[in-house]
Amino acid sequence: MGIGGAERWVVETAMALLQKGYTVKIYTASWDPNRCFPETKDGTLEIVKPHFLGIPRTIFGKFQAICALWRCFLLTIWMLWREERRETSLVIVDAVSSPLLVLKLFGIPSFFYCHFPDLLLAKRENRSYLYNCYRNWMDKIEEYTLSLAQKIVVNSNFTAQVFQRTFPKLAKKGSISVLYPCIAVNWTAAFEAQHQTPTTTIVSLNRFEWKKHVDLLIYAVAYIRDAQLLDKEQWNNLSVVIAGGYDPRIDENVACLQHLESLVQQLDLKDKFEFLVNISDQSRQSLLSKCKMVVYTPVNEHFGIVPLEAMAMKKPVIACNSGGPKETIIHGETGLLCEDSPKEIARAIAKLLKDEKWSQQLGEKGFYRVQQCFSREATANQLDEIVSELLLETGRNNK
Repeated sequence: MGIGGAERWVVETAMALLQKGYTVKIYTASWDPNRCFPETKDGTLEIVKPHFLGIPRTIFGKFQAICALWRCFLLTIWMLWREERRETSLVIVDAVSSPLLVLKLFGIPSFFYCHFPDLLLAKRENRSYLYNCYRNWMDKIEEYTLSLAQKIVVNSNFTAQVFQRTFPKLAKKGSISVLYPCIAVNWTAAFEAQHQTPTTTIVSLNRFEWKKHVDLLIYAVAYIRDAQLLDKEQWNNLSVVIAGGYDPRIDENVACLQHLESLVQQLDLKDKFEFLVNISDQSRQSLLSKCKMVVYTPVNEHFGIVPLEAMAMKKPVIACNSGGPKETIIHGETGLLCEDSPKEIARAIAKLLKDEKWSQQLGEKGFYRVQQCFSREATANQLDEIVSELLLETGRNNK
């Protein structure tokens, strides 16, 4: 329960269920009050975290997957021991599928929310024979435990297609539902953002991970300078803030941030970039309200909550033309979809900066798209249907 997009989905889903009258508790093996969303800290959502599981995050920096499997497995046993099983109507399992085995044994209805198959997230290139044997074993466990869920729900049509190709046997057993992540639409914040004088040109929001491809934005800014896509005044006023989740315990976070800072220095762009880590929700909203656009660089992102956050603040979004953003952004209407090259990203940035009226129109249309398709209300209604259907099938009370 950190501050990434998957964790944001958990929070928004819990809030949507509360809105529909359900009683909700979030059980997690990891929660840090210094790195969490405010709803999990201020009492809005009940967070239950045992302190005696005894399973580390990794073993000598390795075996993260099996540690997560056992942590969640023991967490589920502890949850059912702590709670009266008859009072638990439904368990939503997120990210790690091992709890599904325990829930099946105890007859507790469940559905699994798949952000992306773990099987495809593991890096297998140039790995040892022993590692590949370990991963094959983990992959089989993942597929078996997923088969125990009453229903599988994914975050986008893109992920649904990937899931069906990855687990064809599971896909044949039943339909896979798509439940888009949602965000709370704040009319007041969006109005204020639209009428503020921007102090930052571009904002990039991501965890500091290689797959987020943030170096693409840095190379794009260098291309803008070298190709002189902006006049002198526009270039002098251009500024970029790169912000995101950062955990010093995770080697990838540390190495990625160091690489991005080094790249900025190598390209002589230090005066154009600012890096921020673990910003608060208030700071995040402030960044979005004071920028001219948001550039979202991940390629084949499973869904991507950042474009929705930008559109909810009436800001145009530039994103790579792949994965989830193809479902959230309408090219030329609510933002721009580009090929993942510095040249294309640079041209899109310059295009928006040179036509501020059009840029504002993109932001307006993006806001209404979020309200209609990705608001908490829209997700709450769809989620209520899924939960009610499962509870009806199992004869459990639904609220």
